[in-house]
Amino acid sequence: MPSNYSISVIPQKIGYLFSPKEAAFSFEVQKSDVSKKIDFIASRNVKVDEFEPDDDIENAKEVEIGKLHHHSLSQDDTDWSFFVSKPGYFYVISTSNLSEETDTTLQVWKNGKLIDGDDDSGFSLWASKVEFISKTENFYFVKVEDFNGRAGFYSLSVNAFNLFREIPLPAPLRMKKEKTIPKRTVLLQNYPNPFNAETWIPFKLAEAREVIIKIYDIRGKLIRTLNLGEKEAGNYAAYWNGKNRVGEKVSSGVYFYTLSSEIKKFVVSK
Repeated sequence: MPSNYSISVIPQKIGYLFSPKEAAFSFEVQKSDVSKKIDFIASRNVKVDEFEPDDDIENAKEVEIGKLHHHSLSQDDTDWSFFVSKPGYFYVISTSNLSEETDTTLQVWKNGKLIDGDDDSGFSLWASKVEFISKTENFYFVKVEDFNGRAGFYSLSVNAFNLFREIPLPAPLRMKKEKTIPKRTVLLQNYPNPFNAETWIPFKLAEAREVIIKIYDIRGKLIRTLNLGEKEAGNYAAYWNGKNRVGEKVSSGVYFYTLSSEIKKFVVSK
């Protein structure tokens, strides 16, 4: 069964009038096709958003399909890749200080390969799915820049359906459970710590609850989410294989993990 998805994008300059004032395209790409040409449509409708982008990176937020999401990016920052955690979610990257005359390019990659389309005015757009690690986690990479290397702000809506695994899944979640019932919910120190390849994260639940453990690096960037589902009261230990959301081994350093409001620190030592 082919893996189809469609993407609709409406780019717009924030805080400035922009020519073309509005541009949009819509297309479908088969799973095996990484170079299909995009039909481009431009109009003269003026749309200016009230949002004023900052000059540094902020914590990204998730929004549902069709709703606007924004993320700011420093002009000096070179890491322009961000992840989404649910189908149809996306990130938008932006910086300020663009002139009214700026031509802008939007680039999105599919499996490391660029899909492109452009119109006669020099305005170019690229859009596609990049990769995902499960049937419910779809990753998109969005890069927005003009010919001077500066970024503009765009609103996007993304729909993705019937997507299938294209890269190996992370190791299955593993967990230990003891029979005794604790009196309070506590997140405990992982063991071993420091560790090289893998570790266990123990925790106690005084009552049944949904268990989600999130792992962050020292800069606060989310590295991995361990969604363990609904668990009864008891003593548990969750397993982490030291890999991030795309299955890559994390580098040596200090990391933090959370269970609701509980926070603990561990060290990866290579």
